[in-house]
Amino acid sequence: MKGRSARILGLAGGLLISIIAIATATASTPYSFGGHSRPFLAVELAAGWSLVAAGVLAHPERHGRQFGLALLTAGSAWFLVEFDNPGASAVVFTIGLLLHAVCPPLVAHALAGYPARTPSRSERVVLAWGYAIAFVPMGLLPAVAFVPARQGCTVCPDNLLALRSAPDVVWWSLNIGSSLLIGWALTVLVLLGGRIRAATVAARRRLLPVLLPGVVYLGLVGAWFWHGLGPGFPGPDVVGRALWLGQASALLGVAGGVAFDRWQAWRVRTAVAQLVVDAARARPGGLREAFADMLNEPSLNLLFPLADGRTVDAHGRPAAPEPGQVVTGLRHDGSVVAVLAHRRGLLDEPDAVQELTTLARLALYTERLQAETQVKLDDLRASRARIVAIGDAERRRLERDLHDGVQQRLVTLALSIRLARLRASPVDERMLAAAETQVQATLSDLREVAHGLCPAVLDSDGLAAGLEALAERSPVRLTVTGLPARRLDRSVEQAAYVLVAETLKRTACTEATVQAADDGARTTIAINTNGTDLAATTDLEDRVGAVHGSLTVQGATVRAEFPCAS
Repeated sequence: MKGRSARILGLAGGLLISIIAIATATASTPYSFGGHSRPFLAVELAAGWSLVAAGVLAHPERHGRQFGLALLTAGSAWFLVEFDNPGASAVVFTIGLLLHAVCPPLVAHALAGYPARTPSRSERVVLAWGYAIAFVPMGLLPAVAFVPARQGCTVCPDNLLALRSAPDVVWWSLNIGSSLLIGWALTVLVLLGGRIRAATVAARRRLLPVLLPGVVYLGLVGAWFWHGLGPGFPGPDVVGRALWLGQASALLGVAGGVAFDRWQAWRVRTAVAQLVVDAARARPGGLREAFADMLNEPSLNLLFPLADGRTVDAHGRPAAPEPGQVVTGLRHDGSVVAVLAHRRGLLDEPDAVQELTTLARLALYTERLQAETQVKLDDLRASRARIVAIGDAERRRLERDLHDGVQQRLVTLALSIRLARLRASPVDERMLAAAETQVQATLSDLREVAHGLCPAVLDSDGLAAGLEALAERSPVRLTVTGLPARRLDRSVEQAAYVLVAETLKRTACTEATVQAADDGARTTIAINTNGTDLAATTDLEDRVGAVHGSLTVQGATVRAEFPCAS
């Protein structure tokens, strides 16, 4: 509210000063710069009022409070060069004598603070030097020594600050002041040129529309005061008016640069607002595409850092900056919401990055949440797949142990009993025969258990061979068609085998068909049985889902889809 009140007062003051200046200029046509003609008067008004308007419209956060205030004051001070003309009142004439040279330091002050920066120590010293020259040797000293009537200006009003008539003091003070202002203007030009040269490409794009016309203005100011050396102050002759017109045009350029920056900010804000709306409707990754279009950077990547140190894209996939890219963190409340990976120099302006983050904050948080959710889902799937893989590996180990250990010992025992029967008495032979029968039954049961754990043929020859083995030992009449000749992933083959075996067992069927289809990307297996409806399929859904497959059950018909590369 305080800043707004200051701007309103500055606007009112600028209006009042411009009215007084125009009235004075039109009443002192031979002596004024703007009163020479209506076009000159229009240029004078346009230059001053464009600076006042730019100062009022300057955004406090984007441009800084000092910049707007200095620009507004400079616009008002532009008109003061008309105050010390014969057509002015005594008060106005005195103000003109005191403040006629204050506009250049104010413009330099505004440029030093653009955009939203604090001038360096050396810049503050140079600015203070400029204000001191404008107020003392160019203003106060000649004002106290200038008595118009005694020094040849009979049409001039009274100078209210005059103490005594001292023409030599006036001449020396104005010429020394003009020389100092020339050196001061050159120093400011060097400082501004250094800022432009040291700026990054992105920062330079924002600086140039304002600083370049400001540099031209200060250069013309130096030439203007150079032209005034001798008389002490440049008068409204042909060269003086030409330099004055150049200054007015440069100030219009400064104001235009500020207006262009505001337009750019509005365009970015509008684009980001639309970006938020579009990204909210779009698929994951839409925000990256919108940022890339807005910044004209097709290779831009939007990454989300996770709490565990990983970095993912909007789909939750691991991602990292490409070679040659730099990263810029998008921060909110002190934490990094996302990271932009881009070419060097694209986002070197902290203000632009902060504005981008502020405007797209909701979309960023939404897409980050989607990415984190996808990562957790992928981690859960990977964990389930690892558990299933460990279980399958353990089944294969148990099958091998049973086959190579217990089963082999039982086979050896059965052979030993058979050999013993050949040498045994009839009574012992009957006992050994019963023992052999029990051993063979145990061996058969053991083979069934081992086969149920993980058929060796499934592991060695693939799903087709495993289902053939299942058909051979199952009481169900099983028909298998369409299985691909190539091997699928081991975990997919294991899951498909378990699905078929469990479906046959749980539906209590007598006939079943397994129809497979393979399109290169996914393998589909459809199981049709004549048994009862299949119920309680949660474990089967988990088994299929662990290899990123899907399961559909309709009565006694089961359909599963498996990825070809899991």
